[in-house]
Amino acid sequence: MDARWIIEAKFEPPRGCRRQIERRRIFARLGEGDPDPVVVQAAAGFGKSTLLAQWAQELGLAGGRVAWLNLDEEDRAAEPFAAYVAEALLRAVREPGAGAPGPHRGAAGLLSGLPPKAALAAAANEVARSGRRVTLILDDYHRAECEGVDALLRGLLERPAPGLRIVVASRTLPRLGLARLKAEGRICLVTDRDLRFNDGETSLFFTAESAAESSADPADWAAFARLAEGWPVALQFARMWLGEGGRLGALGAASEASDLGAYLSEQVFSALPADQRAFLLATASLDFVSEDLAAAIGIAQPGRMLQEIARSGLPLAVLSREPLRLRCHHLLQDFLVARARAEGVDLGAVHRRAAGWFAAAGDLGSAVRHALAGDDPAHAAAIIEAAGGWRLVYRGHGHLGAMLIEVHRLLGAAADRLPALGLGAAVVCAKRGDLPAANALFRKVADGDPPAAGRSADDLAIIDALIRLYCDQPIGEAALAALTDLTARLGDDDPIGRALATNLVAYFQLQNGDFPRARRFGERAIQHFRTAGAEFGELHLYVHVGGAEFASGNRAAAEATYRTMAARCGRVLGEDSDLAAIAGVLEAEALFETGDTMAARARLVPALARIEAADGWFDVFAAGYLTAARLDLAEHGAPAAYAALGRGLATAERRSMHRLTRLLSEETVRIATLAGDLGRAREMAGRLGLPMTRDAPLPAPVSAVRGDGPALSAVRLLIADRRPQAALALIEAASRQLHAGAAPFARRITARLLQAVATAAMGETARAELLVAGALRLAHGENFVRTVRGEGDRVETLAAAAVLADPALGRIAARFFGPADAQVAGGLPETPAAGSGPGDPPLSGREREVLLLLAEGLSNKEIARRLGVDPNTVKYHLKRLFSKLGVERRTRAIVRARSFGLID
Repeated sequence: MDARWIIEAKFEPPRGCRRQIERRRIFARLGEGDPDPVVVQAAAGFGKSTLLAQWAQELGLAGGRVAWLNLDEEDRAAEPFAAYVAEALLRAVREPGAGAPGPHRGAAGLLSGLPPKAALAAAANEVARSGRRVTLILDDYHRAECEGVDALLRGLLERPAPGLRIVVASRTLPRLGLARLKAEGRICLVTDRDLRFNDGETSLFFTAESAAESSADPADWAAFARLAEGWPVALQFARMWLGEGGRLGALGAASEASDLGAYLSEQVFSALPADQRAFLLATASLDFVSEDLAAAIGIAQPGRMLQEIARSGLPLAVLSREPLRLRCHHLLQDFLVARARAEGVDLGAVHRRAAGWFAAAGDLGSAVRHALAGDDPAHAAAIIEAAGGWRLVYRGHGHLGAMLIEVHRLLGAAADRLPALGLGAAVVCAKRGDLPAANALFRKVADGDPPAAGRSADDLAIIDALIRLYCDQPIGEAALAALTDLTARLGDDDPIGRALATNLVAYFQLQNGDFPRARRFGERAIQHFRTAGAEFGELHLYVHVGGAEFASGNRAAAEATYRTMAARCGRVLGEDSDLAAIAGVLEAEALFETGDTMAARARLVPALARIEAADGWFDVFAAGYLTAARLDLAEHGAPAAYAALGRGLATAERRSMHRLTRLLSEETVRIATLAGDLGRAREMAGRLGLPMTRDAPLPAPVSAVRGDGPALSAVRLLIADRRPQAALALIEAASRQLHAGAAPFARRITARLLQAVATAAMGETARAELLVAGALRLAHGENFVRTVRGEGDRVETLAAAAVLADPALGRIAARFFGPADAQVAGGLPETPAAGSGPGDPPLSGREREVLLLLAEGLSNKEIARRLGVDPNTVKYHLKRLFSKLGVERRTRAIVRARSFGLID
């Protein structure tokens, strides 16, 4: 958080109230069960804030750290709540005497651009890393609670960070899953039953007043105490009443009313001198009052008045003594605001003057809030515009999103003259998923009169690209070239603009298939975000850099990039974050390609479930669902793979991701074809309009990074339909498409494998074996195992034949088709190992028939059709055949059978 936007009063507990009674009996309870969370719940006036302020002082004296946060209605949204909680925690772990943080330290440096959940996780992670015990006290939680805030706090309570204890004070019982925590014995709950003064505390309270020369009768005090039922604020107001010479007998009758607090406030207020009453009414709407602020709103002799109010015995919190700053008890403030309105005090004028004072003091958050409260959205808009508008979102001020939208709405047509404000509203809407509103707001700025120039034009180019990213829309060549030029023109005076523009160039270059430029700009963007102090923005760039590496064929480098991303997410955000889940999905994709299905599934399953319920974009979902479907096909068969694709298609529909729908539909054709489910494959191919002839229009792939693309999907289906000549003709057209533009490494391998299978089907066995050998050597260097193995039995059979023709290929082939022990050994044995072979295995007639058809490269279903039997019968014979030959896979069975002379 930029210090100019911080409302400092929110971090300061009340202190300095005179003649307080220490609640040590409750302190003992608060210490029990440490580090379990504490909830202090009671109605107004039960002394929740006073109790916790006393306890915070005790903790500080004992060497603990306290992060105090006074909540109000402005925090009733996830963004501001998370931002202020994170700032409070970071302040608590800062070393004493370290001074104010620099522009890229504290919340601004660590949390810039983070979504609420990630900001809280990152701050909690900083507490854990500090090794200190920090108590986070959230006062007046009822003023901020809402569904979003409750969800964030529940997350902190359910997964407490080491060293962090959470304390919540609220008038109502928070919706934080307290019943379960109570059942598990993991919470300390303090209620009004605990907060009521007992007889001993009431006696001490009265004795303190008696020592101040009160004329109260002890019997009257005891009677009133019974009627007050230990309500601390009633006792406080009663003591003040006594100090003014009032009779408890006259006051006591009011305790039977439900609005005792309001009644007592009015009685105390009416007893004050006229100038003090006027001071309180004029300052009623302020969160705090100081001499300078009082002078700014027109108070005469503000210093003297402030001193008199401080000595008046009113329920005030002393926020600081040098300079003197006071805050009314909320109960009294509610009364004062209502009274001020009733007496015609112009509170709007007070807010407008206060906005000017806060703006001059650099407290921009308070300035905007008071400007809005004073019905002056133009002033609020001017403050936001001057501060950078949309850049505030990326400088760690995401909590201002709701305020920014409100300012833009209230300003109406006048907002058209403030481009940074309008673009900020567009960015906030895009991040919330309200893409129609984001587009409308952007167009309003872009089509404004006069046309944007200078920095405003640069902003338009950046935000246009950003909204296209969220909407999964392409960017034109001219626009991308202009954006690229912009990254070179923007300098250190606009680090956020330069970082975001470079990020967007990396993203769109990746979508265009220019992997080297995507990687280069991604690495630059990482450095720019670091310079801007936006570590959250930096973490996103590892997705683009890793994607460029993977698509280029640098699988190991991609895996290393994703692991770096995961490690940095764990350090900055904690392991339980959306970005850590994204890293998990991408790492699973890289692991699955090596054939390590166990590790891939362990990373993928929880990570994919996480991102389905969080923010994501096309590349991440494409990687997740393609990997899930192919993993399920390899381990559980086609039905499981279809189910995985169904999940992905549902996500695509829910998020209006049309490219994802197309990509997963093409993958359905692939899986159905490989599984022999040709009816489903043909039906989906027809719906997609796949090119089934050489002369058919050849659509471009929807992704330059993943998937086979429409041409190769059609080729595979043509081969399965026994149309190899048509398949080869289409491969020729597809090859021209592959060479005309960048294509992912896996797609290039797949094209060679399918060409080999189609060539073999045309009877050109020798050429087919050479094509397979070339594909194996290409895939071997970066361990693209699943791309090869996923094409099924025909490729495996061709590989076995290629090994016989070129024994040096055996070690490479073992990486793709051999069992685990053969992969470790590094080669496929061409003859039975000594002492381990079955000799000349006796095969039945049916087993010999199956073996001969197996050597022809037929699949199980094709063998079944040729023999006129059920495919399960073929599986049975293959199992017996493998057992007799002492092998586990088809390729090794053919090699072993040839070594025994069972086949030619």
